[in-house]
Amino acid sequence: MATTVWSQTIQEYEYFYDSDPGFGNGETIIAGENTGELTQTFALPTTNLNEGFHRLFFRSMDNTGIYSLYGATPFYISEPLGGSSSVANLSAAEYWFDTDPGQGNGLALAITGTPSQALESYAIPLGDLEQGFHSVNIRVQNTDGIWGLFSKRPFYVSEPFASGGTAPDIASIEYFFDTDPGQGNGSALTVSGTPSALTEGFIIPLGDLEQGFHNISIRSQNVAGDWSL
Repeated sequence: MATTVWSQTIQEYEYFYDSDPGFGNGETIIAGENTGELTQTFALPTTNLNEGFHRLFFRSMDNTGIYSLYGATPFYISEPLGGSSSVANLSAAEYWFDTDPGQGNGLALAITGTPSQALESYAIPLGDLEQGFHSVNIRVQNTDGIWGLFSKRPFYVSEPFASGGTAPDIASIEYFFDTDPGQGNGSALTVSGTPSALTEGFIIPLGDLEQGFHNISIRSQNVAGDWSL
């Protein structure tokens, strides 16, 4: 595993699998010499993990004792491959919207042959999805019958544009911390004019946020009154 993290000075790392044991209770790794930025490679044991899906968590601690947010990476432990055996090839793929129907119950996607890996582009029909926010999910199965983790992407279904029309321009942007106050109730950010696309750097005050972990969320609204993710 290779990772890059920043802090005042990185003193140590800790990692754990699946469940967070609490700050300082993971498996400790001493950081190499650094001035707040460090790239390091580790070999982490998985000896006691059962076959199946797991998650690896990783976080760092600086020289003042403050821990970073953790990074989480899912992975799968399979039965040991014997002799000249290789990883089973792909045999099927499926997709679904919003709610997981269960492995094998999604809508099938074509895979040519049984390749060891596939790079495919699919045109997925939206069917009768209602206007609003949705997610599309895709997963694959190998020739041993084992399904992989699924990949999820959110998207928004809008009303059809009139013939020859274009997407409405951006009218406003808002942000909020931690809890969503509802569309239009966040703190406004300045948008110059009504651009069709925007690349902007904002300075956002933290106000009276308490010490600890927080989330910052940003969304935009177009001139038709529709809010983004």
